[in-house]
Amino acid sequence: MPKLKSSYKIFIFLTAVAAAIWLGSYVSRFSAFYNIFAGPELDIRGDLNPESIRGIFFGLLSPLSTSIFSYFSFLVFFYLSVIFSGLNIKRHGWLFISLLMVTLTAPFEIFLIWKYDIEMLYQILSSQFDSLELVSFYIDRIKMFSFMPFVMVLTIITLFGLFIFRPFEMKNDQNEA
Repeated sequence: MPKLKSSYKIFIFLTAVAAAIWLGSYVSRFSAFYNIFAGPELDIRGDLNPESIRGIFFGLLSPLSTSIFSYFSFLVFFYLSVIFSGLNIKRHGWLFISLLMVTLTAPFEIFLIWKYDIEMLYQILSSQFDSLELVSFYIDRIKMFSFMPFVMVLTIITLFGLFIFRPFEMKNDQNEA
């Protein structure tokens, strides 16, 4: 393993921090929001009224804004760490797989953030929203790419594993990057 540059170490640390913050806010946001529903049919629980749903959305304001900011921070720091690593992706398969995973999942997550999350954040911040209308808007987000939250969580967990264990690394006698 070649000696890693200090800029790479800084960016990989910032990437890990942003990914951990994003993962926590993403999971907490979805777990809090799915508590509104009473089953896989996405029917609103009977004990909730529009005012209590409104309170739930105000509670989701922090995880929602944190997940938006931290995901874009994660992307920036991840690509900067790849650029500043100085590692050859042909020799370091874990880096290639990581780059491929992030590059393939990023457009879907950016689309969901752009189309749904930012609009939802804007409506919650304006305090002039109909809670049932916002629930149906979020149901549309769930139905658009229902698989994406699970894929994104598994992607981040896999990235942590790849960066820790560094599989698929070509060994050679020379200490080349």
